[in-house]
Amino acid sequence: MRRFALSFAAICLASGLGMPALADEAGEPSERLVRAGQLQAAGNHVEAIEVLRQLRSDEPGNRQVLYGLALSLYAIGEYREATHVGSEVLAAQERAPADLFVIVGTAHGRLREWETSERILSAGLTLWPESDALRIQHAISLEGLGRFDEAIAELESCLKRSPYEASLWRAIGDALSTAGAPGRAFAAYVRSITLEGDEERAREVASNLWSVLFQGTTGPSASDATERAENKGMALIAALRRDERWNGKSDASFFTYALDTSLRLISALQGKETRDLFWGPFVLDYFDEVRAAGHMEALAYDVRRATGDPEVAAWRAKNPQKVTAFRDWSERWSVNWSEVAQRK
Repeated sequence: MRRFALSFAAICLASGLGMPALADEAGEPSERLVRAGQLQAAGNHVEAIEVLRQLRSDEPGNRQVLYGLALSLYAIGEYREATHVGSEVLAAQERAPADLFVIVGTAHGRLREWETSERILSAGLTLWPESDALRIQHAISLEGLGRFDEAIAELESCLKRSPYEASLWRAIGDALSTAGAPGRAFAAYVRSITLEGDEERAREVASNLWSVLFQGTTGPSASDATERAENKGMALIAALRRDERWNGKSDASFFTYALDTSLRLISALQGKETRDLFWGPFVLDYFDEVRAAGHMEALAYDVRRATGDPEVAAWRAKNPQKVTAFRDWSERWSVNWSEVAQRK
């Protein structure tokens, strides 16, 4: 779980934070500040730090310089110094930018200082309650503290706002797996792979998916009847792999069966008929419609593609029409149509 928290934090910061505004406190950006921003935009944080440190010595109170320096220090792994520099701005500015709370809070998380991380991110959320970046990192800090139920609720809130983010589905899958909910973790991992455009990250999630299906979880014991039923059901599905009915059959063929069976189990336990307002509309409706459209087999082989299984590659090569039909169908579940409409 700690591996998840750190790697996911890096993904969020790399993709979610913008560059610091290139203007000094007099209004116009200085030439050196513009240069530092250009270096950051190019990913050259080492040289950017050199420029920003020179600027800091000349203008020790310039908040734009400190912000940029904290961001670049985090980017190169200098987490302790990033917390010191960023905290200067947090202490001096009554309403510091949300991104700065993210940088400082996440840097403390990297140092495994989870209580400090959670405190800083909570303070940021008080000022910026609509910031998804803050909510995501706050969930990670809660997870670091072992407060899994709170972390999962925070991630569900993020997914309700951004249901097409593969990394968020992976995050909640990791949290659920550690919290002792392997069935829901399995569903979240599958959804992540259906949205993931990076094959390397898809392979990592596929590994987690296989693990949670066949190895269960090392998290705390299930606390209510629904969770116990979920754990028992997933354990029974995994046990079938050793049943004589599956002797000599491939992992790919068993996975196709296990995928559909697991998702039916979770749908029965967490679907529309429950009071849960997340798992029905945001997760299980997708899988129920996959099944109704006749694409469950193609979904299974598309998900398994990330494992590098040669039988999966052979099936996909033999059934390109099924793969294309599934992907075309699934596309409408991977685009935020409300945002598209706003751009028109």
